[in-house]
Amino acid sequence: MSVQYTFIHGWGMGSGVWGIISQYFPFEQSNFIDLGFLYRFTPKTINSAKKSIYITHSLGALWALKNCAEDIEALIIINGFTNFTNFVDERVLRTMQKRLMRDPRAQMQEFWENIGLEKPLRQALNEDKLHEGLDWLINWDINAELKSFNVPILSLAGGQDPLLPLDKIKQEWAGVDLIVKEDGGHL
Repeated sequence: MSVQYTFIHGWGMGSGVWGIISQYFPFEQSNFIDLGFLYRFTPKTINSAKKSIYITHSLGALWALKNCAEDIEALIIINGFTNFTNFVDERVLRTMQKRLMRDPRAQMQEFWENIGLEKPLRQALNEDKLHEGLDWLINWDINAELKSFNVPILSLAGGQDPLLPLDKIKQEWAGVDLIVKEDGGHL
């Protein structure tokens, strides 16, 4: 039986973020779940009912654990979390929601710059989905579920991540294999 890989991106991004990494995986065994924050011109989301190794970034880890736990054979987390409000105050996220209503492109440009995205994304923004994603970041906490989750987990962290300080990441993933790229950022 061949291994399946499922990639899930973080908030404010799209499945295109996996372009460089995904070339190292067999395309026919790779699934890309797009959370819909950016409108896309050529959909490439594939949903699979098979067990899969999930490769997630940021919110993608939380989303996978909340929505796909029974399908996860193993989990690779890149700068992910089980409860985002352990890292960022809810008021900051509520302010981002208000800014999305007033000037969505400016809000996203600031976010992308803060996480180290060198070029702004040009796709149209799905403002409703971006608001929904911020609600997930505010409200979802899967710490309890994670305790009963029994699959291999590898957490990869950037030592210079502006959103997820390394000391908190080490607390978040205590007991899980953690590899730190000391000069790595959020992306």
